[in-house]
Amino acid sequence: MLAALSLTVALAAAATACTGTIRTTGVPADVSPTARERAIAADLVARANAERAARGLRPLAWDGALAANAYRWSGTMAASGFRHSDIHPLLGRFVAAAENIGTGDHGTTAGDMHVAWMRSDGHRHDLLAPNLDRVGIGVVCAPDGTMWATEQFGSTRSGSFGALPPVDPIARADRGTLTC
Repeated sequence: MLAALSLTVALAAAATACTGTIRTTGVPADVSPTARERAIAADLVARANAERAARGLRPLAWDGALAANAYRWSGTMAASGFRHSDIHPLLGRFVAAAENIGTGDHGTTAGDMHVAWMRSDGHRHDLLAPNLDRVGIGVVCAPDGTMWATEQFGSTRSGSFGALPPVDPIARADRGTLTC
């Protein structure tokens, strides 16, 4: 199934690279995620925190403002193409910020998306950075079943991203069942 993922997990080379500007052409500010999109986002948070716990790291706390921004960005990508947002504005609230993005074809599960991020050095580094302590995840399910996902991270405390953690073991490598 990972082949069908087209998870574009060449996911824009460096997860922390920022290009473009934040536009909300895909999802208006007054539109909320569906129950399915919220469930996929919650599963991705649980998977990220399972990885962090397995490595002795503090869990990421959910941040509603980051989640709303991530959801709007996923909608923008669904409408106008795959690219990173400009996360520099997040530095007004946080001392550090990072972003992971991904897309997967119809049938991609939350577990597929998570494993793809874990197998990508830059994305795994963001997920497991000891200095990051907040996360917001936005998932948009396109009409054709394509999943668009954005994870935005923030840090309220200083510190470094640390060394690149090894891929294995992936604590939550199961595919799960949540899909668009």
